Amino acid sequence: MWVVFAFLSLLFLNARTIVTKFNVSKTHEYISIWYTFLFQIPLGVVAVLIMGIRIDDPQFFILVFGRVWLDIVAFIFFFKSLKLSSISIVLPFLALQPALSVFTSYFINGQAIEPLRLILVLIIAAACYILYKATSEKSSKGLDNKKGIIFMLIVVGLYAILDPLHAEILEISAPTTYFFISSLYFITIWSIFIFWNFRKELFKSFKDRKAVLFNGSNGVILSLEVLSLFSALVPGSITAVVSSIRSTNIAVSSILGGIIFKEKLNKRKLLLIGIITMAVILLVAI
Repeated sequence: MWVVFAFLSLLFLNARTIVTKFNVSKTHEYISIWYTFLFQIPLGVVAVLIMGIRIDDPQFFILVFGRVWLDIVAFIFFFKSLKLSSISIVLPFLALQPALSVFTSYFINGQAIEPLRLILVLIIAAACYILYKATSEKSSKGLDNKKGIIFMLIVVGLYAILDPLHAEILEISAPTTYFFISSLYFITIWSIFIFWNFRKELFKSFKDRKAVLFNGSNGVILSLEVLSLFSALVPGSITAVVSSIRSTNIAVSSILGGIIFKEKLNKRKLLLIGIITMAVILLVAI
């Protein structure tokens, strides 16, 4: 069942990408993130009302607090990386995260992965990396690419730690509980940051109903994505496999881009998408 939730998480990840692409609002990036966090709360409330709250270890609150701060640091480095470098230079490195998760999962969760699955994870990572490079825009001159790459590699490292950390937290709580509590942490910490630094921008954004709608929809879709991810990382699942399935969003985005946005799908891209698809099928079948 966890494989189904992994694919659902991938589906919602791509839906969020499409909504973001259609979003033409002028909302400041940090304010947009605040709305995204805010609109996760309602679904979290509904989820815990239906499923209840389950916390088997008081250490849960410390682990969630640490996880939220790691996520926030990852977001800041991700933002800085895109500010410093071209998308085509830094974004492909995200494809390497599932391969790194094989090792972090072993040290954090004690999860070992079979040699064949390891090979398939590496094939998916390599194919996604090449596909990112083939899809992204050409690099711009004058950008600090070295710093951008270093920052993105930090993000990759943090994400590789976060996936097995999610799995560790889900050993002592229900996915809905974890989602709800972490959402409260996110909106509290980010609200303090926003009110301290961007009060004027936040109050101004209240007048732009279109921006609120788009950012709110992002929050709802992100809620479904995260809930699916947490449900996929429950005990018994394989963290590296979940990460690999989610990393194929570049392949799905390329197909949707060709259908919705009339983007070109040349033979090279189609070949890479075919390799990724076959590798994922084998990954979940064995």
